[in-house]
Amino acid sequence: MGEEKEYPRICGGSFFSLVLRARPKTNKVSNNKAVESLVLFYDPSLKLYTGESSYKTRVSEFINCAPNKKIEFAEFSSEPGISNFNKRIKDEYDKVLADFITFIDSIVQKENLTWLCRASLELISKDESISDDAKFYIKPDFTPVYKKELKSEKDFKRVNVYNFLLGIFHFVFNHCDDNDVGRETIEQWKKEDYKNCVSEEWTAKKEYVEDTVEAVEVDLTMEQEDAFVYVEEDGVAPDLGMVDPENIIFAQKTGVIEEETGYTKYLRAIRKKHRYLVTFLYENERDIKSFYVCNRLSITSNYAMSVADVNNYRLIEEATVDKLPLKAQEGIVISADGGMGKSMMLHHMVVDMVDRFEELHLVPIFVTARLYNPLKMDFTDLVFTEYKRCNTDFCLSDLTALLKTGKALLFIDGIDEVGSDHFEQFMNEFDVFKDYYPLAKYIFSTRKHIYSSVLTKFIRYSLQPFNLQQAIEMVGKLDDKVVNKNTKEDFIHSLQNKQKGLDWDKQKDFLGNPLLLTIMLLAYEDNYEIPSQRYLFYENAYYALAKKHDRTKGLIREFKTGLSVHAFQLLFGEFCAVTYEQQKYAFKEDEILDLFAEIIKANNVNTIPELFLADVTEKLCVLYKEGEDYHFIHRSFQDYFAAYFFSKQDARYYPAIYEMFSDSDETRSDDEALPMLYGMAEQQTELHIIMPFLKEAIETRYNYEGGHPEDTFFEFFDRFYGCVYFYDGKQYSEDYMYESGSMIYDFIRETYNIEHPHMLLATEDLHIQDVINDENILHEYYIVPPDEDSEISNPILMDKNDIGSDYFDENPDAVAVGHVYEIPYSDLTRGLREDEEVPLLNFIFDKDSPWYREYRSIVDLYNTLQKKYEDKKDSKGSFLMKFH
Repeated sequence: MGEEKEYPRICGGSFFSLVLRARPKTNKVSNNKAVESLVLFYDPSLKLYTGESSYKTRVSEFINCAPNKKIEFAEFSSEPGISNFNKRIKDEYDKVLADFITFIDSIVQKENLTWLCRASLELISKDESISDDAKFYIKPDFTPVYKKELKSEKDFKRVNVYNFLLGIFHFVFNHCDDNDVGRETIEQWKKEDYKNCVSEEWTAKKEYVEDTVEAVEVDLTMEQEDAFVYVEEDGVAPDLGMVDPENIIFAQKTGVIEEETGYTKYLRAIRKKHRYLVTFLYENERDIKSFYVCNRLSITSNYAMSVADVNNYRLIEEATVDKLPLKAQEGIVISADGGMGKSMMLHHMVVDMVDRFEELHLVPIFVTARLYNPLKMDFTDLVFTEYKRCNTDFCLSDLTALLKTGKALLFIDGIDEVGSDHFEQFMNEFDVFKDYYPLAKYIFSTRKHIYSSVLTKFIRYSLQPFNLQQAIEMVGKLDDKVVNKNTKEDFIHSLQNKQKGLDWDKQKDFLGNPLLLTIMLLAYEDNYEIPSQRYLFYENAYYALAKKHDRTKGLIREFKTGLSVHAFQLLFGEFCAVTYEQQKYAFKEDEILDLFAEIIKANNVNTIPELFLADVTEKLCVLYKEGEDYHFIHRSFQDYFAAYFFSKQDARYYPAIYEMFSDSDETRSDDEALPMLYGMAEQQTELHIIMPFLKEAIETRYNYEGGHPEDTFFEFFDRFYGCVYFYDGKQYSEDYMYESGSMIYDFIRETYNIEHPHMLLATEDLHIQDVINDENILHEYYIVPPDEDSEISNPILMDKNDIGSDYFDENPDAVAVGHVYEIPYSDLTRGLREDEEVPLLNFIFDKDSPWYREYRSIVDLYNTLQKKYEDKKDSKGSFLMKFH
């Protein structure tokens, strides 16, 4: 836009000057009295010292925008004052509006209200410091409008005068804390004799009023008629904009409506957008109904649900929105690992909603969370941008009207992909948004690890992996032009009979993932067998992906970069290694090109970054673009290529690789780079990663400070566990697995089959009751009878957190039948005295405890590896034996 102009600018002084110009010519309210009324409207609790000699001066300074002068006693820019005003206008809008009408009518002449609205609109339109996406809450029921809509003759045709002026004051109070910016505006108005603009002839002066402003109709009434929104025969609702949501009645209208309405167009567009998709396997759009297989949903958290609801909604087959326990303010969170089909399920639900609109009467809005950027938009802007894509004629007021009806269902896809720097702000803005629109409904999708207190009351579901029959169904639905029919039949036969490296029981975590199942099928098509080692599978998958498009065209095509398959694998591995170290999974195009350019230059390769990007997105398809960002089709591919690059490095570079793993040891979960590196380069991994890590784990500070050798166990236990878990011998639902919090340690423990402690029984001799309190109770279980209308007839065991408070209100004498305790090590040692006996602590540090046995196994492993490589270094055997 360039440098902002000093004139015109809106602020408290310049806008209030317009209000004062709209006073009657005679018997008008004085400036002092008008400002006093403004201040008391803003905050009725303020005390005004109008008798002070400085009061009149301060009023004048405010109206004339004197430098650095405010109405100090009003504190328009103070956080408490603004927060209090915003709370009043949100919670008691009708009362605030009534007070505002009294305030305006006491100052402004009725005949001048039309001019005041048009002059205010012109001031806003010409103020270049206000972005086009700034929101003005100028419509009834505190409904916002974008500035760009205010400027549009098509989008903005009428104002309700009091709502409009109140919305301007709201904007000024919240965004115009520097009253000085209006000084040039006031001076220019005085030069142009702006005070005469309230004359009857003013509207003819076109130099003061733009055509779009002049065309705006000003409505001086406050009334709205009831509105019926009819549903057409095809189940599509017409435009809901500019309608009081409390008066909307959905009804079936007979006969064909020839004229297309806003929501006819919207629903048709959103149905097409989400029904015909370009996916990993298909270059061209394909109907989701022809290939989609719906996963099951299993409830994982059910805050405040009744017993009947918990059981009726526990497992959902063929998920659609009407099968979910959707409630306003208490939405649904669907979580799963990457590639499981979270987004695909949301696409499926959107299409189903539109197809069944006559039955469900819900309008879907699909929001891609990773497009959120607080520097460009807030949460409301993001929702509106996605909403407007399906009908560019919609205004912000159309969206807000729909949200207030309770007929909107927002699908917010991939909240885990919101940038970590912005996630808290994203959730806070959503929290405010749902409070503004309490009738709207929400479904989120995310990876498993995401957490936010804002979602506490949301019901959580886990997307379940395919079962065997679902996997077979999906393979059968794949297009024969992409995967040969005979190959699909052979794959299904091998899967059913556990042949050619396919074993459902051992590979269900992979085969149950729709994306990985597809890639596995591509790899199978080349070799008719699946290797058991993970890294070999990804290697085969890489070669299969490199030829994916060739098989559909009967061609053998090289990479656009001109590189061989192996050379490209190493260079792309370097890209993945760098981004893996940064824990970066989404990239802007310029970021990718810059990094590719750096890698090309470092390796002296004769190609250009743009061709490299084309190869990874068009030929390999391991990166794809959505919105402005590029993403891996599955993060495990980044892990594989990074591991491949690491495996090709000289031993002298491994300390840097170890440092990278070590620095992010506690922040990575479900990581596959280290296991695959071990498979590709076992000796280098043991020598330069596993052994240094074990040495740090068992040679602690106690060895250097004169402590006892067994003291190393204390630090080992505190580092990798820090808590112990016990159950009290009664009923509980599941074993609680220990987690070390260390990716490297968990990998070592699994690779070398180190025995892992489980939750133990709290026997009487441990005296657990002496060291626990209510804060140590991780789970508390009750036997709960089913509700009368439940399909379940037998009582069920439920965690207290899943029962809901209503049950305990009705059953105050309910007794827990089982507990699981989490006891931090710090609780055991706090206040410990030499002459005290703590049986539980003695048990943990006993040489035969499961934790001590694990510690000894770790020490033995380190000694074994140390001897293994010392023997190799000192070996004087044959040339062959020097390599074994």
